[in-house]
Amino acid sequence: MIEVADMVDGSFLTGLAASHVQALARAPVDDAAAKKARLCVLDLVGCAIRARTMPWAGALTRYAELETAPGNSVNLATGGRTSASDAAFANGILGHSLIREDMHVGSGSHIGVLVIPAMLALAERDGLSGHALLAGIVAGYEVAAALGQAIWGSGRHNRHLRPSGMTGAFGVAAGAAAASGLDPRRTAHALSIAGNFACGVNQWAWSGGQEIFLHAGMAAQSGLRAHDLARAGIEGCPDILEGADGLFAAFGCGERAGSLFAEAFDLSKPRAILGVRHKPVSGCNFVQTPVAAMVQTTARDALHSDQVERIVLDTFTEARVYPGCDHAGPFTSVQQSKMSLQFAICAALVHEQLDETAYADFDHPEMQRLLPQVEIGIDPEFEAAFPGRQGARVTLHLTDGTTRATTIDDVPWLDDEAVLARFRREIGESGDAAMADRFVDALADIGGPGDCRALFAALADLGGTPPVIRD
Repeated sequence: MIEVADMVDGSFLTGLAASHVQALARAPVDDAAAKKARLCVLDLVGCAIRARTMPWAGALTRYAELETAPGNSVNLATGGRTSASDAAFANGILGHSLIREDMHVGSGSHIGVLVIPAMLALAERDGLSGHALLAGIVAGYEVAAALGQAIWGSGRHNRHLRPSGMTGAFGVAAGAAAASGLDPRRTAHALSIAGNFACGVNQWAWSGGQEIFLHAGMAAQSGLRAHDLARAGIEGCPDILEGADGLFAAFGCGERAGSLFAEAFDLSKPRAILGVRHKPVSGCNFVQTPVAAMVQTTARDALHSDQVERIVLDTFTEARVYPGCDHAGPFTSVQQSKMSLQFAICAALVHEQLDETAYADFDHPEMQRLLPQVEIGIDPEFEAAFPGRQGARVTLHLTDGTTRATTIDDVPWLDDEAVLARFRREIGESGDAAMADRFVDALADIGGPGDCRALFAALADLGGTPPVIRD
């Protein structure tokens, strides 16, 4: 029989992770990690505010008004304050609703939309310090990344299951434990409980369902609940990951996953959040480089879609086989079009940019002509470079018999200044631009022992701005 005391002796992976979480919670958050955490918060909040104009946002607001419990955590769907659990759920959904969230490539996960909504809700509910909030965000990214890298790195993961859904609740529980100061034993239980909340399958990518957005909200809410349950005294199994019927077995990962997970917990390594990148456009991680190559090609050579006869996209295997990516239509929702390699590069060609309007232009005659003319191939150099780099080459075969090609060896990720500029632009489009300045200033001030009241006041101002729902 496994004794509860064994939960934190390092014999089990949850105990090892709990010890790492506690070490992160006790140590100062280094300047680089704190800066990155603030940037990730900005990117998440900007996306969530912008997403309130999306067609399905009205349904989320109606649900939130029907189901949410009163509380003191800002809920961007209602514009008021609700329970932390409900705020984490709604804000996670909104933060994911543009498919423009941050990306941790090694874990295949969008950790910001999972961890940050829950950490904000918890910090406001419990009156936590700025240091606690940042420590929770950093620890949440750390553990979610470790789990995702273990799953993907095993080389045997189940592609029907979505990485963000698999890693989310686990990372959130870790972050909440670090933020709240949960003791190591209870932290291990929180992780064990959270392991039972792994969820999310990938059929939405083919059929266009909106449950993709729910994956983030469910993970944020479930991870926070796992923390609260453990803090209240509920206990979980210590071998939830490596057990014979644990997560790694369920995911089909094999024994290597456990070793990879354990290897991640080294305080001498850079924090995982520093490996997070920010997408230049909405859409799947795997469309980013192909779109950049298409835009560069058409701009350089002043090309228009009517000059193009067919298109060859060279990429790497993971980009082609990930659910929904090698899909030429038909399309009925942006959930499909934002995943499709074919749609993304054709839309960038036809519209000479890639925005929400382009992603929704399913019936454009030029799109209908070009989509069947896209050929996807695998380049050995791109294959060898992934996941460290995500290369792509777009070759346009023109009606005059000539070709134009562009190769880009990685996603042109946004730098800090570009992320901040996008945040200000999105807030300015949705409300008073001065609100963006107040939020940025309040966020810059957190990190010490003081509370986060100014930050949450600024967030409440953003949340109180009436959303304009698009038809």
